[in-house]
Amino acid sequence: MLNRLIARLALVTAGLMAAALPAAAATVTFEDLGTRVSYVNPVADRYASQGLVFSSNTTYWTYDHLDTGSGAGNYSLGSYNWDNITGYFTTAVNSLSLWVGDEGGDMDFATLNVYDSANRLLTSVSGSGASWFQLSVNTSSNIARFEIVERNRVAIDNLTFSANNVPEPGTLALAGLAMVGVALVRRRRTQA
Repeated sequence: MLNRLIARLALVTAGLMAAALPAAAATVTFEDLGTRVSYVNPVADRYASQGLVFSSNTTYWTYDHLDTGSGAGNYSLGSYNWDNITGYFTTAVNSLSLWVGDEGGDMDFATLNVYDSANRLLTSVSGSGASWFQLSVNTSSNIARFEIVERNRVAIDNLTFSANNVPEPGTLALAGLAMVGVALVRRRRTQA
């Protein structure tokens, strides 16, 4: 009887640990924009099913780099007037990484700002390069919005985001105590 109780607790603990693993990451490569047509106004909610929408206040365009041999793929997303690029997450996100730049050969500069749902700046990271460079952030708070503040005309590509759904230690401890309590009650009932 005690062995079964221990086996059940081990199973429940394994289930809790599996639930605590990070959620699968989603990556938007912009390859579906694969067209030589520049203007892509309907991009605003194009990735909503993946948990990402872009600001509808910006006119977007497809940056075509088919013949460059870049590791960034064939297409990326930029704004027509080289405005800042703003995206909103419709799902819980704690981690964001993306490529920024172009193959123009000039020095490109960009800053990635991430905000929570109250529009508070959570963190900011900047980078530069003569080609593509990566900007990444991880936060303990949920990211509701991000903004690419660009200098010198950059596009974005291979945007990856995920949520780290790790329960707090107190939550895990309470769940474990509750399971032990339920197991003890069951054990007493079966012994009576």
